[in-house]
Amino acid sequence: MNTNPTHAAHESTLSPAMSSVLAVVLLILIVFLLINRSRKKKGKEPIRISSLFGKKQAPSSGNGSRWYGNYPKLITTDAFKKISQKCYVVFDLETTGLDADHDRIVEIGAVRVAGGQITDQTFHQLIDPKIKMPPEASSVNHITDDMLKGQPYIKPVLADFLRFVNDDVLVAHNGGFDAAFLDNACARCGYDAPQKYFDTMRLSVYWPRLKNRKLETFLKAAGIENDGAHRAMSDAMATAKLCVASMAKIK
Repeated sequence: MNTNPTHAAHESTLSPAMSSVLAVVLLILIVFLLINRSRKKKGKEPIRISSLFGKKQAPSSGNGSRWYGNYPKLITTDAFKKISQKCYVVFDLETTGLDADHDRIVEIGAVRVAGGQITDQTFHQLIDPKIKMPPEASSVNHITDDMLKGQPYIKPVLADFLRFVNDDVLVAHNGGFDAAFLDNACARCGYDAPQKYFDTMRLSVYWPRLKNRKLETFLKAAGIENDGAHRAMSDAMATAKLCVASMAKIK
């Protein structure tokens, strides 16, 4: 039995090589945290640790988006600030599922914001997707097959919606998701897709200490009611109010 305290202390210390490894790991973590803090301030999506180790990402959409938050047409928060006092259209889609390549749009709701104020210019339409509503989707948005029966198909609705939007920037919460669905629908119908979208999840920079970036969490922080959650028109209107409230914080 070794009773030499000096020898025991020596055995408990880390080797120089192990200390160097731990120091490098700690430095990487600090840099990683600083980069993500900077990205958050700029309204960008954080880098996920899983992506550093090649973890499989979400399935890609037909428009090249491997992750909705990094959808290539999403503009920055700074770019949105520049247009926020002009005109933009806040919209929301309800769909048959989460796959932008295979699921379909069943409802579009939108409202125009001009000069920092919500206008009375709105768009709303249910759409017959030509397929049955999956129970899991219907349980969220409460849209049923009976509600969709006799509604127009996507092509004429999409044409009307694009005319409503005109050249305004489109805004949505988790905007990459809605953008992917809308762009894919445009491609199937032979229409030119919108060129710019803004994701209101990027407004988290104005609402510190959010526990997550769900729409209802933002709305609670801003004191905004949304009695018709998960229906396109109600979500679009609530998101428009969030935009106005967020821009008011920087005046």
